[in-house]
Amino acid sequence: MSRYESGVHQPSLQFASAVASALNVPLAYLYCDDDLLAAIILLYHELPGPQRNVAHRYLQDLAAAAS
Repeated sequence: MSRYESGVHQPSLQFASAVASALNVPLAYLYCDDDLLAAIILLYHELPGPQRNVAHRYLQDLAAAAS
């Protein structure tokens, strides 16, 4: 694991997917380099389907208002 952490080796997508599954986090979380976005990914992951749709629409509205 330390060789992955130091950047000497890159884990395969299959390995990363297994780690994400073991940790019960989405794969995207492991690759996220922004702490706030990582937190949002985890929150989204915990939402049931219908609430994910609501969150998506809300973010779309926020983005549109910021433009």
